[in-house]
Amino acid sequence: MPPTDDPPTTDRRPPTTGHVTLVGAGPGDPGLITVAGLEALRNADVVLHDALAPRALLREAPAGAEVRNVGKRAGAHAATQDEIEALMLERARAGKRVVRLKGGDPFVFGRGSEEMRACREAGVPCTVVPGVTSAIGAFAYAGIPVTHRGLSSAFMVINARSMNDGVTSWRAAAEVDTLVLLMGAENLAECAGRLVAEGRAPETPAASVQWGTRPDQRVVTGTLADIADRVAEAGLSAPLVTVVGPVAELAGELAWFDPAPLAGRQIAVTRSRAQSSELVDLLEAEGAFVTETPTIELVSRAGSADLCEAVAAPADWWAFSSANGVHVAMETLTAAGLDSRALAGRRLAAVGEATAAALAGYGLRPDFVPE
Repeated sequence: MPPTDDPPTTDRRPPTTGHVTLVGAGPGDPGLITVAGLEALRNADVVLHDALAPRALLREAPAGAEVRNVGKRAGAHAATQDEIEALMLERARAGKRVVRLKGGDPFVFGRGSEEMRACREAGVPCTVVPGVTSAIGAFAYAGIPVTHRGLSSAFMVINARSMNDGVTSWRAAAEVDTLVLLMGAENLAECAGRLVAEGRAPETPAASVQWGTRPDQRVVTGTLADIADRVAEAGLSAPLVTVVGPVAELAGELAWFDPAPLAGRQIAVTRSRAQSSELVDLLEAEGAFVTETPTIELVSRAGSADLCEAVAAPADWWAFSSANGVHVAMETLTAAGLDSRALAGRRLAAVGEATAAALAGYGLRPDFVPE
């Protein structure tokens, strides 16, 4: 094999024993998950996901995987942090491949380091798959870079709830070129006031983004003096990220992300799960949030004795009412030791273009398709 300058890739083969993988799902757009994160998800036995992890990604888990919401939102905790860690370790000790799916990046205010420490202390193998943090990704979708030549050469990310934690330097936050505030929907006015008190100019540009990178993303711009009022007037709420600094003014010039026609619409798809994927993909491509709620279950009778007898019996016409019927009929022919040549001399009718297309997939052309 010829030499290459490319660095060796990380070994991402699925572990064969109990293992925990902390996966960053990104800020909202499911397409922003990394290749390594998607691979871990597709090989998981157990998925413990945050409330903000994109729902579309949960469909990537294997059919038999245990998928559980352990998310914590303000005033609504599905599980405590201790309960999450206990469940994660319990499943891993049982030999399961556990994916802890987190919004954004596990190590940016995601408590990923705490969960990794719990694994280390318990002797459970643990790896991390970084993700796109909302501190950068949400603003990128709003046309706001956190650094820009001539405007900002450094940025700082802080938890907006750290007002009185005794650790965060709000003086440094007031002085940095670009400041990003996470989890600041409830106390944005208080944060702005603190920054002004620490010396930041009230007229400093600012912008807030709700549901960044999702089709229902909303952006409000203003200044440090009025951003909280503008956010309230627009009705923006959590999850919300705010940027303070000259780069916020670039939103008007560099904004590129336009909501799709179905942005923010909640749509339930009631088709059987086996047949819904194409429709779900089309709806999500137009910005809809799709919930799969199958109201029917398809049970194939292909190969049953009575069906084998029926397909072998003489007939002038075979009429197919659905693509499912086409597939079952062809499977039954196979089970009877026959193939499409057994249909020689019979005429075929198909109800609908999808049924006709299913026949075409077997090299058969219907003689009649009603309009």
